[in-house]
Amino acid sequence: MTRNFEDAITFYKHCFSKLVMADLIPITATNYTELREFSSLVNYKLVKLYLTVPPYFQRDFALKQFHRHIDYFSRFKGAPELGFEYYAWLAEQYRNYGELLGEYHNGLRVNSQPAFFLLKAANFERRRAEFVRQIRAQVLAQIYPKPDPLQNEQIFLGERVWRQNGIRSELTEADSQNEMIATFSLQFKECHFDHCLEVTRTLHKANTEFTNCGYMKFRPQLLVTMAEEYIKSGEPEGRTRAATLLQKCSELVNPTWPLLATKCYSLLRECLSHNEAEKRARCLFFLASPFSKLEQNEKDSFTEDFLNLSSTISEKISIDGQHGFIKCYFKFSKPAFHAASKMTLNVELTNLCLNSSITIDSIDAKFSQSCANESVFIKEEISLSLGEKRSFSFDFVIPASLTAKNLVVEEISIDVGKVTIQFDRSGLERRGLTPFDSDVVRDALCMRVAEHAKNTSQSCKILQRITPMSVTISDPVKILTNEMVKIEVSLNIEEEFSKEDAKLTLQCNKESSIGLSKGDLQVKDPNQHLVFNLKSNSEKFTIWMKNETTTFTEPSLLVASLALSVDDYVCALRAERKIPAAIPFKVSAKCLTNQFMPVLALSSASESFLVVVSAELLEKDERVHIPLRINRIEYEEGASICQFYESLEQEPVSLNLGDCAQFVIPLSKKIGTSLSNLMSVELGRLKVFWSREENTADEFCFSASLGTLQLAKDKEEQVAVAAKLPEVCQQWEPFDLEIQVSNVTAELKRCSLEVETSSDFQILSLPASFSLLPSERCHVATVSYFPVNCGELLLPKLALKHSGDETIAIHSVISRSLLVRPNQRLSDFARLKAYPVNCDT
Repeated sequence: MTRNFEDAITFYKHCFSKLVMADLIPITATNYTELREFSSLVNYKLVKLYLTVPPYFQRDFALKQFHRHIDYFSRFKGAPELGFEYYAWLAEQYRNYGELLGEYHNGLRVNSQPAFFLLKAANFERRRAEFVRQIRAQVLAQIYPKPDPLQNEQIFLGERVWRQNGIRSELTEADSQNEMIATFSLQFKECHFDHCLEVTRTLHKANTEFTNCGYMKFRPQLLVTMAEEYIKSGEPEGRTRAATLLQKCSELVNPTWPLLATKCYSLLRECLSHNEAEKRARCLFFLASPFSKLEQNEKDSFTEDFLNLSSTISEKISIDGQHGFIKCYFKFSKPAFHAASKMTLNVELTNLCLNSSITIDSIDAKFSQSCANESVFIKEEISLSLGEKRSFSFDFVIPASLTAKNLVVEEISIDVGKVTIQFDRSGLERRGLTPFDSDVVRDALCMRVAEHAKNTSQSCKILQRITPMSVTISDPVKILTNEMVKIEVSLNIEEEFSKEDAKLTLQCNKESSIGLSKGDLQVKDPNQHLVFNLKSNSEKFTIWMKNETTTFTEPSLLVASLALSVDDYVCALRAERKIPAAIPFKVSAKCLTNQFMPVLALSSASESFLVVVSAELLEKDERVHIPLRINRIEYEEGASICQFYESLEQEPVSLNLGDCAQFVIPLSKKIGTSLSNLMSVELGRLKVFWSREENTADEFCFSASLGTLQLAKDKEEQVAVAAKLPEVCQQWEPFDLEIQVSNVTAELKRCSLEVETSSDFQILSLPASFSLLPSERCHVATVSYFPVNCGELLLPKLALKHSGDETIAIHSVISRSLLVRPNQRLSDFARLKAYPVNCDT
């Protein structure tokens, strides 16, 4: 009442210690029942406090206290005639302790521990019931004494109500007759006690605990034990309950546990009535198999019973064929088949009986696609002798509706009389497993995405119908910038096909465009998709293709897809052509005076000058060399520079491997144009009209910048700047821009470089600020670039600031335009990314 748990535990411990002191309270034949019951009450209170009162580590004290109580009072089992009382007392102690553990766990409960104590309690209940079964016949053959020595009263704490002086009296010879009658009365009442109900109730509690804790493997054993108790009761209702439990157990039990499975099916067979033919056939099918732990003569008897049952029942029944005396294995002969061809399904049947032959009436198959379910069916008797293994092959044609699908054999059914035995693919043995479902890569690192669905021997892929047809795309070898290339696509189909839905589809990547003529490629939005309807078995289509990209990391791609139907089978074929793209010329320019002297800077007094332009074939690979012809050139003037006078008539120039063409263009400053605020001027652009040597009628235009020219300063500069840059560089290979800075004054100058960001180039190194001594000549600063893209690109803007608060644009003395060639090792980089590198080589 005061909730003082510590004192309560102390008093209960002292009380229990007094009860188990043999010197203080000796156990005799007259007091052991009352002493045991009273000690059980104190033990219950003490254990409950240990489990419920913090600190919760006292849970271990509860278990020690329980075992101390059981060990002490197990030494005095009482009269042998009343052995059932001792088993009842043990069952009650274990049941109470298990229920306390299940109720007062306080977060420290070990999984399924209460269930184990309840299971032990049920075991003592069974021993109690077994003891009573041995004396039942002898006890019930006599008449219950009158008057009742137990006085029809409830026994409280083990009290012996027929004794006059309680536990203090000693038994005399005169009391022996009363003790004998009272003992018989206790036995008589115990024989009328429902032991089956008590055992099943305790087992049900243990089953609930195992289920809550996830210990599903113990459930079949509990169900079999409960069914045994119901059968031992001998009542019809008990047999019905046992059949229900065993039916549930047969669904849970794993046949690889042969002892438990054999016991389950044997008991279920005894409990079933004759009208439950399906369940009886299932039990006989397992008990006659090699998986059961019965004697061979019993298995032979069950085999005969199964064959007799299959021939005598009126209606057809179905059972599961796993773990029976007939073994079945099935698979496809190949992992893939083409539509409209024959596919083969192999079925292997084995008779595991050693004393009986089996007659199979028919074999049927069930597929994942319903249209194939009628393909495998044999309606004839097949006899399997003792231990015989026989293989069957079924050939059938794949229908058109299964094209591009997976076909799986879900089940094989065989009929033995009126019993259909079903073999599901999930229960088949595994044969020939490999780590991967494709070829295994040996002595190399194999990395790939894990597949969710693995192909098995019971599944196959249905490929499209084999149709003799071909698609060919002509090879233009290479496509140049803004060039329109003629491409021919030819096809040949050797079988008759439906002309209504036969189509040829041509597609290109986003860097290219295609059309039926050159005019289609000159529209604002050119096509990248063309569709042709087929009218005959052999046709040729001509299209034009154009590439307009300035970066050539990816080639132009043309894909031809042919789709048609032959005898309701859909057929398709795909062909592709990759065409390398490139710039036709490398254009460079150099400025000269009228006396052909180099012009480093354009002064205000200069009126005209000459530009010598060189055009060289960029590609020098003999395997893909294309001779070009320059028909004419045109100068496109800039904002400050124009052509001095019109050029003379030009003759076409043919360029072969390693050739270079040069042109001289007279230029001058535009009249009225002020150049005072500029550091340099753009020289304009050059248009080169060219054609292929083998086809001069098709002319194309290539435009390139001529660069910039520095302007000579009228006033004296404090800092002079010059720069040096390579003419051509390669993608993904760094290069340096050398800047030469000179101090023309008698003062100390503090200089720094500023650069803008660019998506085409990455800055690898940029010099920090530096100082120029008075009259210091040629201080070299180096800026390292890393080209990311390729083509004709612009360098990031770069400026030099010095202590005079003046800014000099570096690109006023050198052109920003730079030609970046594609890297020839592109395929090597791709291979290194896709596959690991062998460091040993």
